[in-house]
Amino acid sequence: MLRLIHSDQGLTGPLDAPSIFLGGPSPRGRGEGYPMDWRDEAFKLFEQKNFDGYVFVPRPTTGNAKTYDGQIEWELHHLDQADCIMFWVPRKAPDMMGVTTNAEFGMYIKSGRIVYGRPDDALQIRYLDFIGRKYANIEPYSTLETTIDAAITHATWRAINA
Repeated sequence: MLRLIHSDQGLTGPLDAPSIFLGGPSPRGRGEGYPMDWRDEAFKLFEQKNFDGYVFVPRPTTGNAKTYDGQIEWELHHLDQADCIMFWVPRKAPDMMGVTTNAEFGMYIKSGRIVYGRPDDALQIRYLDFIGRKYANIEPYSTLETTIDAAITHATWRAINA
């Protein structure tokens, strides 16, 4: 069973299944004129693939974080806790730049827990591609679905072999 854990929620006990953190840019607003959050499509794909595990979603269910510092603390805790950190980087200007994504990617690139993908038309991703290859020997996936497939495989393997 897929268990979505948003940034205004916590876990009530220890993890008993594989876990994936959804890293990547978030739209700077919601509604008309803003891009859809790619995570909404990701949830559907995880469901279709019958992923039995936790997906850590760095956005609150209400659309508004309680506090800025609280959001950061939640993200850092769940980045550390996740079996796999899946970065999907559909970077577009001006509303999906992913500045925080760059910092998180750099912090965890040597963790052995990253799966990375981005569409071929994403802006300014050469640096992420380069350090992914250099420090983790990973090639970027080019579709959200193949990135999710790899994340499920990686998280499941790590959870079993932990």
